[in-house]
Amino acid sequence: MNTMSQSGLFAASDGMPDGAITFGPFRLHPSQRRLEKDGARVEIGARALDLLLALVAHAPDVVGKETLLREAWPNVTVDEGSLRFHMSGLRRILDDSHPDPCYIVTVQGRGYCFVAPLSHSPVPGGSASATSAALCPGHGLPACKALVGRRDAVSNIAAWLTKNRFVSVVGPGGVGKTSVGIAVAHALLPTFEDAVWFVDLAPVRDPGLVANALLSAFGIVAHTANPLDALIGPLRDRRLLLVLDSCEHVIVAAAELAETLVRAAPQLHILATSREPLQAEAEHVYRLEPLAVPPAALIHDARKIMDFPALELFVERAAMARHHFRLDDEDVPGAVAICRMLDGIPLALELAAGRIEAYGVPGTADLLADHFGLSWRGRRTAPARHQTLSATFDWSHDLLSETERRVFRSLAAFAGVFTIQAARQVGRSGDMTEETVVEAVASLVAKSLVAATGAAGGRYRLFETTRAYAQQKLTEHGESTTVARRHAVYFRQQLAALHTQLADLETADALNRFSDMLSDIRVALTWSFSADGDFAIGAPLAADAAPFLFESARWTECRHWTSRALGSYETGGRDTSDEMRLCQYFGLALMFTKGASQTARTAFTRGAELAGTLEAHVSHVQLLGGLVILHHRTGDLRGALDLARQSGNVANRAADPHAIRLADWLLCYSHHLIGNQREATAHGEAARCSQPGGPQFDMGFGLCDHRIRALLGLSRALWLQGHATLSIASAHQTIEESRRLEHPVTLCVTLIWIVAVFLWSGDCDTAESLIAELKTVSKKHSFAPYLAVSLGLEGELQLRRKNLEAGISLLQECLAALNGEYRALSIEFESELAAALATAGRLAPATDLLDAASRTVKRQGGSFFMPELLRIKGELCLCDPATEDQADEMLAASIDLARSQSALSWELRTTMSLARRRSSQGRVDEAYDLLRSTLQRFTEGFDTADVCAAAGMFAGLTRRPSADELDRLAAE
Repeated sequence: MNTMSQSGLFAASDGMPDGAITFGPFRLHPSQRRLEKDGARVEIGARALDLLLALVAHAPDVVGKETLLREAWPNVTVDEGSLRFHMSGLRRILDDSHPDPCYIVTVQGRGYCFVAPLSHSPVPGGSASATSAALCPGHGLPACKALVGRRDAVSNIAAWLTKNRFVSVVGPGGVGKTSVGIAVAHALLPTFEDAVWFVDLAPVRDPGLVANALLSAFGIVAHTANPLDALIGPLRDRRLLLVLDSCEHVIVAAAELAETLVRAAPQLHILATSREPLQAEAEHVYRLEPLAVPPAALIHDARKIMDFPALELFVERAAMARHHFRLDDEDVPGAVAICRMLDGIPLALELAAGRIEAYGVPGTADLLADHFGLSWRGRRTAPARHQTLSATFDWSHDLLSETERRVFRSLAAFAGVFTIQAARQVGRSGDMTEETVVEAVASLVAKSLVAATGAAGGRYRLFETTRAYAQQKLTEHGESTTVARRHAVYFRQQLAALHTQLADLETADALNRFSDMLSDIRVALTWSFSADGDFAIGAPLAADAAPFLFESARWTECRHWTSRALGSYETGGRDTSDEMRLCQYFGLALMFTKGASQTARTAFTRGAELAGTLEAHVSHVQLLGGLVILHHRTGDLRGALDLARQSGNVANRAADPHAIRLADWLLCYSHHLIGNQREATAHGEAARCSQPGGPQFDMGFGLCDHRIRALLGLSRALWLQGHATLSIASAHQTIEESRRLEHPVTLCVTLIWIVAVFLWSGDCDTAESLIAELKTVSKKHSFAPYLAVSLGLEGELQLRRKNLEAGISLLQECLAALNGEYRALSIEFESELAAALATAGRLAPATDLLDAASRTVKRQGGSFFMPELLRIKGELCLCDPATEDQADEMLAASIDLARSQSALSWELRTTMSLARRRSSQGRVDEAYDLLRSTLQRFTEGFDTADVCAAAGMFAGLTRRPSADELDRLAAE
C-alpha cells in the first residue's frame, strides 16, 4: 500500500463544511489539501497535514492518540514515537512550539486538542450553474523552482500545449514531471492572462471524487448528482489552462474528465502529468526523459562532464546539502558513477546528493552500488511518495495488477537491455501465457516502470534504481532462484544458437550480438557458480562464452570464468566437450594475461587429449595451436615445429578449411621462425590460395585471422629468400585485409610482424607510419605487450636513421618491458641493440648480449635471425684486434647458415661484410667475386636498401682480369 494516508480530506474532513478554514494568519483548504499563511502556500508534509485536518475536523474536542494514528496511518502499524515526531513538525510549521501554544494543546493521558478559533469561508457561488465570474485567476499554482536541464522540455511542451490543447507529460517516478508541469504553467501565465489552475490529484484516493477535487479548486459548489455538469458550465466559454498533476492512480477517471472537458470547453487547455498516458481522445503524449548523464569515458575530464545536466543537478544539490561543496578531481569518477547508476533521475540524484555530507562522493557511490539508496530520505516537506525512492516505486507498484507485478519483478533478472522474446521466457511463470507477458510488458512501459529503447522498438530496459526495487520484490516473494534459473537457461540457449550461426555472420556482427548479451551472461554465470546455482548450466555457458570473450580481448574475464568452470568439475560425469573448450580458452587467456606458464601448458595438453579421444579434429588443431604459440613465446622453436607438424596431420584428417588454414599458418610460422624459409613459403602460399578468413567470423584459435597469420609468415619468408618485390606486395595486401577485418588484435599482430619487411627494405617512411598505427591501436585497447614491441620496432627505425642513442634507449626499454616474452622477436632486438652498442664503442655489453642471444638460439633449436646474429658477431670481432681473426669464421658461418635457410637477403648482408673485409685485406678480386655471385641471384628488389648498397659497393671495386681472361681477350 502506498505510504500516502487515506485520511484528511476524504476521512477526517468528511463532516467539514465546504470552503476554506481560517485560524490566525493561516488558511486551510481541506478539499485541496493546501495550507496558506498570509496568502502564501506553506510547505507541509503529508503526515503533518493529515494530523492537522484530523485535529481541525474534531475541534474543539480532544482527539485520542489511537484516532490520530488511525487517521494518519491507515492500515499501517506505527508507534507513538512517529506521532510525536510528526506532531512536533506540525507545531514548528505553525510556529506553535513555545510553552504557551496558540493552536495545539497536549492533553496528558488523552491526546491532543486544537484550541484556536476557527472561521469558515464558504465556497463562492451557490449552484451548479455558477457562472465563470466565480473563477479566480491563478488559483493554487505552486511556486516555480529553478530547473536544471529542462529548458527545452518546458519550451517544447508550452508550444505544443498552446497548439494542441491537451498534453500529458509522462515519465517514471522522480523524473520531475510535476516540476516541469508547474514551470510550463508559469511560462503560460501571460498567454492565459493568469487563468491557470493547478490541481494535485495525489491525495484523491477515490476515482469518483476526481471531479469534486476540480470543483473545490475552482470554488464551485455543486448541487447535482453529476459533478461534471457543475464544471462544464463555468468552463465552457473561458480561455484557461488546467494542470492535472499525478493522474496515474485515478487514470480512468482523469482520462474521462479530461476528455469530456476538452470536448465541451473549446478554449480550455489541459496539461496532465502521469506515470502513464491517459489514453484519452485528443491527448498528445510528451515523454519526459531523465537528465543526460556523462559517459564513463569522461571520468577524467571535469570540465566536459559539467555540460551534462545530471551532473550539474547533482553538484548543485550537493552544494545545498554541504556548505562550500566543490567537485574535486578525485571526486569526479564517483560523481559520474552516481549519475550513471541513478540513470539521471532528478529525485534520485537529489536524494544521493543529500548523503554527501555524511559519506562523501566516493562513499555515496559505493553505497549506491550496493543498492542502499532506496531507503534514503529526502525533504521532510516533500510529498510522502517522493521522500524515498522506495516510496516513489511503491506508489507505482501499488497500481499494478498481480500479473503485472509478477512480470515486473521477474524483469529484475536482466542486467541490461532485453528483448520481448527474452521477457516472454524469463517473465513467464505459473499459468501465464507468452501473450500475457507481452501485454504486461507493454503496460509496464506505459506506466514508466520499463523503458523502451531504440527507434526500432522491441528492446527494453529497467533503470538501475527500478531494477534494484524489483530485485527487492523478487527476494520478498522468494522467487530469486527460480527466475535466475529461467534467465540463465534462456541465455545459455541464446549463446548456443549464436554458435550455430557463426558460419553466416561477419566478425563484427557476431561480436556485437555477443556484446548485447554480455551483461546478462555475466549475471547468469555468477548465479550458476554460486551456492544456489547450477553448474550444469554454468559450465556449457562458460564454454560457449569463452571464445567470444577471448576474441573481443576480454582475456582476464575469459580466464576468470573458464577457471571457475574447470574448478567446479567433479571427478566423474564430465561433459568432456565442454571441458575441452574450457581448457583451450583458459590456456589462451592465461597465456595472454599472465604469460607462458606451466598451467597454460597443462590446460592445452589436457584439452588436446580430450580432443583426440573425442575425435574432435578441428578443436584438436586449435589446442595444438595453443601449444605451438606457447612454445613460440617461450622460445622452444623445435618443439613448436613438431607440434605444428602434428596439427597438419590432424587438419588433413579433419578436412575442415578453418583447421587446414590454422595448420598452414602454424607450419608457415614455425618453419619461418626456425629458419626453414622454403617450407614456410610453401605453407604460406597454400594459405594465400584459401578463401579470406574475413569478414566471416573464424572462431577457433582466436586473436588473429589464420589466413592473415600465414600471409605474415609468407611476406617475411619471401623477403628473406630475396623476393623483395613480392614480399612488399604481399605485405601491403596483408595490411589491407587486416584493416578490413576491423579486429584490433589482428591488426596489431599484423603490424608487429610486417613492419620488419619495410625496415629490412629500407622504407623508413612506411615503417614509421605503421609503427605509429601500432602504437595508437595498442594504447586504445591497452595491449601492453604489443606496445612494448612497438618500442623495439621504433628503436630499429631510429638506428636506420642514424639516431644511435635514441635507438639504443628504445631497444633497451622494449627488452625490459618484454621481460623474456616473444623470444623470436627478442633475438632480433638484442642483436640490433648489440650492433648499436658496438657502434657506440660499448663493446663489452654488446658482446654479452650477442653471447646470450646465441645461447638462446641454441636452446630454442634455431632461429631465422641466426645468420644476422653471426654477421653482427663477425663485425664485432673486427672491432677488437684480439678477436679479429675470428671474424672470418663468423662471417663464413653466417653465409653457410643463410644458404641452408634459403635466406638470400641475409646472405647478401654478410657477403657485403665479408667483401669489405677482403677489400681491406687487399683481396679485392675475392670481394668482387663474392658480391657478383650473390647479386646475380637476385631477380627483383633492385631498389631496396641492401641491394642498392651492394650494387654501389660492387661498382666501386676494380678487379684485375685473370690469366685465362687475358688470353681470351687477346684472342678476341
